[in-house]
Amino acid sequence: TWQHQDAELLQNVDLGVPRMEPAWLMEVLGVMPLNAADFAISTGPAGGQELWLTAVSDNPDGSSVRRVIKVDTVSGLIREHAIYDQDRTLLVRASVSGHKSVGGHLLPREVALDFPQMQTQLTLRFGPVETNCRLPENLWMMPVNREVEVVDLGNHIRAELRRRGQAVPQSRPN
Repeated sequence: TWQHQDAELLQNVDLGVPRMEPAWLMEVLGVMPLNAADFAISTGPAGGQELWLTAVSDNPDGSSVRRVIKVDTVSGLIREHAIYDQDRTLLVRASVSGHKSVGGHLLPREVALDFPQMQTQLTLRFGPVETNCRLPENLWMMPVNREVEVVDLGNHIRAELRRRGQAVPQSRPN
């Protein structure tokens, strides 16, 4: 299990799995609007038909990252989101395709995520999207399986930090 308020604990441990900010993923999926004031617009490589939207932001550890969104000027569709570190090393790329109109918004039906430093790729494919649908209440309940141990990852990370003699951040209330 994982509590949202424990999210910053992830900075303290190398999980060996790709990480990404949930807000960035919501931008990639097209369900969270972009803040135009955060981005500068430039043209892509000469001869190409792209506009690049670029934003620089700071991470909690003091490093900075550059987000680049590539927009096809012919179709008007976003084709790629990418995040680079301060040394211009690609951290993650999301190629989006198969856009469909949902509630008046064009959302990608396929998102191919590439984490080059981890040599990991992940493709998300979405079937029909239903907006404002009713979901059964039990969807949010933890499945019961007596053969699987339930572990609170926040508490697990805190215990590991204590074992190493490191400072343990307190969880923030919801």
